[in-house]
Amino acid sequence: MSRIRVLDCTLRDGGYVNNWMFYKNNIISIINKLCDAGIDIIELGFLSNKVKYNPDSSRFDTIENISNVIPKNLNNSEIVCMINYGEYELNDIPDYNGTSINGIRVAFHKKDIEGALMFCDGIAKKGYKLFMQPMVSISYTDTEFIELIIKSNKILPYAFYIVDSFGVMKRNDLMRLFHLVDNNL
Repeated sequence: MSRIRVLDCTLRDGGYVNNWMFYKNNIISIINKLCDAGIDIIELGFLSNKVKYNPDSSRFDTIENISNVIPKNLNNSEIVCMINYGEYELNDIPDYNGTSINGIRVAFHKKDIEGALMFCDGIAKKGYKLFMQPMVSISYTDTEFIELIIKSNKILPYAFYIVDSFGVMKRNDLMRLFHLVDNNL
């Protein structure tokens, strides 16, 4: 790892507080200020087939609707969104064309690994930077986590997360998982 990159998820994770109702002008303002601040990666919100598009929300039903809030001047910031596995159809994601988001972060649970890995592979093949997020990382045994990492290596994700979904991970847990990722990814 030669450089630490900062990902801001205010418009996605922050939405749990306000039901993703940031309002369009605020969404655009937040993105512009994050770009001006030189934030490396800006996660604009969720992409989901389960929502009806509302321009005041940071939950989107299409990548085209995400494009409506992306500023012209990104100042080298990259734009991504998050998909909870099972909430969006791979066929509804257009091939990457450089005019909208750069990447997609896919969150998935242990019970969904096989389908989620196929979904992740499909996103990578469409040309997006793939961010893989196995939820509740602490629920994996070391063997299961290494198996997931080995399968992920075949997809070549841009990023792979260690996730403390419920705030129960201790320092030793994090260091153990980090060691597994650092030595196997």
